[in-house]
Parts: sequence; C-alpha cells; structure tokens
Amino acid sequence: MLSAYLDDSGTHGNSPICVLAGYFGGQRQWVSFDRQWSEALSDFGIKEFHAHRFWAAAKGKKVAAYEGWDGHRATRLIN
Repeated sequence: MLSAYLDDSGTHGNSPICVLAGYFGGQRQWVSFDRQWSEALSDFGIKEFHAHRFWAAAKGKKVAAYEGWDGHRATRLIN
C-alpha cells in the first residue's frame, strides 16, 4: 500500500494558477523519511518546517523561526 503527502498552492480566489504536489511512498520509506526529517529539524533547532515562512522575507531577512539565518544555513537545511 502507498501513502501520500500532498499540498496545494494557489487555491485562493484571485490566484491565476493552482498547483498540487506531493510525495508517495510505502510504509518503510515513510518511516525512514520521518526519522531523517526529525533529525534534520532537530539539527537546525526548529520544530516544524513551513515553506511559506522559510521563503518569506521581512526587510530582506528571514522571518519566524528562520530569523537571523544566513544564506549558508538556509541552503544547508534545504539540501
């Protein structure tokens, strides 16, 4: 059996484009992913990842949990 994580973007009223993306995998793949992802979040000192906050900029700086991060640290998390 496969499980999926899906997310949408652009579903608000005045968006000209809607996108749906996701990942599919079996139970073993999700267990492995969950372990690795939890380790990555812990290594970077964050509890959860929200792309809209990660990529947002406030006066040219990262916001929320990413405030004060330099480009190198942000790139390391994404990689």
